[in-house]
Amino acid sequence: MSSRTEKQSLLKKISNIYNVKVTSVARDSENSEEVEIKNFANMLTIANENNVISIFPNSKRYLIEVGIGGAITESAVSVINQLPKNKQKEIFDAYFSKEGCNYSIIRTHIGSCDFCLSEYSYDDIPQGKTDKTLNNFSIEHDETNLIPAIKRALSYNKDLKVLSSPWAPAAWMKISKKRSGLFGVGSLSLFNNNINPKYYRVYANYLSKYIEAYKEHGINIWAITLQNETQNNARWESCTWSSSQTIDFIANHLGPLFNELKIPARILLWDWNKGNDLFHGEGFIGYNSKVLSNSKAQKYIYGVGFHWYAGNSFNILKWSEDFKQLKEIKKKFPTIQLLATEACQEGGPMLREWQPAARYIHDIINDFEQGATGWIDWNIVLDIHGGPNKNSNNCHSPIMVDLKGGGNIIKNPSYYVLKQFSRYVRPGSWNKL
Repeated sequence: MSSRTEKQSLLKKISNIYNVKVTSVARDSENSEEVEIKNFANMLTIANENNVISIFPNSKRYLIEVGIGGAITESAVSVINQLPKNKQKEIFDAYFSKEGCNYSIIRTHIGSCDFCLSEYSYDDIPQGKTDKTLNNFSIEHDETNLIPAIKRALSYNKDLKVLSSPWAPAAWMKISKKRSGLFGVGSLSLFNNNINPKYYRVYANYLSKYIEAYKEHGINIWAITLQNETQNNARWESCTWSSSQTIDFIANHLGPLFNELKIPARILLWDWNKGNDLFHGEGFIGYNSKVLSNSKAQKYIYGVGFHWYAGNSFNILKWSEDFKQLKEIKKKFPTIQLLATEACQEGGPMLREWQPAARYIHDIINDFEQGATGWIDWNIVLDIHGGPNKNSNNCHSPIMVDLKGGGNIIKNPSYYVLKQFSRYVRPGSWNKL
């Protein structure tokens, strides 16, 4: 534009079409201020060159299907259950009410994970035995604490999605006969950490029975990931899958069985970092490209899950910069959905510190810029030590509780960041791509 008058004229025309709201949010409190700007031209009097709203009406956009959420783990529930009822309600309100985060998805675990109080599967039997018919299958362990907590979250929003991830099958299904990674790290291990292929059909039945058992409790599983951290030989519950094993299992066992039983749960791959180094086995691009290039498997696959961890055992606290990997997979497989399934500030609690919140902002914005349809935090609540965690893997959480200090609830800056994103990145909203 050649003059300020011409700029004002254009802005007035635009302002008749678009209403813009600017929200200012404090780092460490509920305080926020929302200002509706009815006339863009008025902004010229208060804006400088760094305060610019750009509108690109011809830009392509994609639908946000999932939105923002967090994980309900056994550890999180154990902390909540030690609080008086009014404080329990405060935490659930903070995450699931319309005045709080109004989360649209939760993640939970199929069997135990590192953030559980003990190790268990739904078919634990004496060592040396097998149960191919799954006669011993039971979700009784979840019925006391985990299921009531998930149902309480659902009471706020019947459309709340539930994503479930297995950390490991029953020990007797694995070649190692152990649910943990046994001296493993990343893609490296001293022992074979795979499931025995002869139990593929049994394991498909196991996952199906889990979904059906939860449905009997009024919980519909929206989706499952094949495996948490698909090629990570972690020291806690884990199981590794090569791309060829994944293709076989999904194309010939899990997918057909879901179809046969009319189980609507979606299937996601990978559920690990975006890295492509040796630490990540076949790597984010290599593994997902191989599986998704197989038409027999791909027809059963909804999307690719991924975590925010940068990636190697020597620098786990580094912020991820691997976002271009997401764009590459989305370009190669445009119908496949991308979902950020886990993010957690490692290294123990960081009470009231801003750094985890800044990392959340960095990751959420970049993930959505590359086509993610949703973003899920890890534990919704932990104690002030970053646990309980049975594997000494204590972490930060947006809300933490001082159980010895009268149950004082601490909302960290990361909570307010998630609340702000979740209020505006809603299922059914649109994002540019």
